[in-house]
Amino acid sequence: MQPHAAPFWQLYTYYFALLIGLTAFHVDIEQRRVYRCTFMQVYACTMNALVVVAVPFSLWTSLEFLDYLNLNALMKIVNEVNVKQIFFITGLTIIFRWQRERSIYEILTQLLQLERRYFEKCMPRSVKAHCRQYYSNNLLWLKYFSVISQSLWTLYNMFFYLPDKSVISLFYCVYVICIISAVLHMVLHYFLAMWYLWQRFCWLNARLQQILDVLRSLEAHKRCDQRVRKRAYQRLGQELMEVVRVHYQLTGFAERITNCYRFQIITVLFSKVINNISITYLGLKYGNNSFLKSLGVTYHIFSTSFFIITLSDSYLLDILCERVVGASHEAAEVLKRFDELFELDDAVEYACSIFSQHLRQHKLKINIFGMMNVNKRLSFLVFAGFVKNVLLLLQWDLAKQFEV
Repeated sequence: MQPHAAPFWQLYTYYFALLIGLTAFHVDIEQRRVYRCTFMQVYACTMNALVVVAVPFSLWTSLEFLDYLNLNALMKIVNEVNVKQIFFITGLTIIFRWQRERSIYEILTQLLQLERRYFEKCMPRSVKAHCRQYYSNNLLWLKYFSVISQSLWTLYNMFFYLPDKSVISLFYCVYVICIISAVLHMVLHYFLAMWYLWQRFCWLNARLQQILDVLRSLEAHKRCDQRVRKRAYQRLGQELMEVVRVHYQLTGFAERITNCYRFQIITVLFSKVINNISITYLGLKYGNNSFLKSLGVTYHIFSTSFFIITLSDSYLLDILCERVVGASHEAAEVLKRFDELFELDDAVEYACSIFSQHLRQHKLKINIFGMMNVNKRLSFLVFAGFVKNVLLLLQWDLAKQFEV
């Protein structure tokens, strides 16, 4: 097997994860293999331990930052609560990351084995080219732009609001940037896993359509030699059974990966909801103070733009998860068209029966803790809750002003 050139975004994701301690095993991207590495495990454990241990000590510096930033007592209290909950939740997330490390290693090993065994050897290039033509990477680039821009905006704000140039303040800035980057990239890793599964489901659906087209062609040309037709039907039946096995494995991978990252997803969801509500409320209530006015129009434009990016970041993941579920269920729609064929060989009919049973018994659902499905409806509910809470806070403030 010839080695594959790794895309730059894969290299960036992997090496940045190594740098901040989010992964502890060696991945050979070109050869599609993964290995355990003791040095990487020690380094990742050390980085994670430093982040967790530094959480209590960083709160004092956070309070100093809030004293410098906030002119209003309520703004200071809300931001103080936000900082504490972000640090606390991120610390727990990093601790629980080690519980899923073994599962992630096993899933990644099995995924790469499936990639080498089936998708590289058995999947025709015409299928990959067909899917590449109809499915663009816009969603992937939007996600990378969102993650990188949020990290850069955090970096700029931390140094822009730096009250002094002391070593402690600089270390605190680096620490906060590491915290934000760790949270963003943990969700990015889940996003990339779902992206991979969505692409493979699309390949399987295209391959299933190709098998259907060949069966229709065989049915239309009944003058072919019976032995040739028999061998063709047997070969197609074997290929269809292989599609069933791969579809079953991909469905299991999607559910297992979601179980591994469910705590990280719920962490980001809650932290962003709380922060977006507080930022919007405080911006609307105290947006006319002298400090914010002194920042200038350009800063406010960039600030509003990056706030919108932060608000819509979770929506990208919801769209992708809905696409994964849709691509998984699309196989059932293609399989229904096999009933239009008048003549089916026993091997093909048996494979269709097995595939139909699998699609009925193992219907893919991506949900978190069994409470919420990750799809576009979740984004709508989060946005509706965000608007409702901001309006309630503003109404409460107006009511307080008219009290006698």
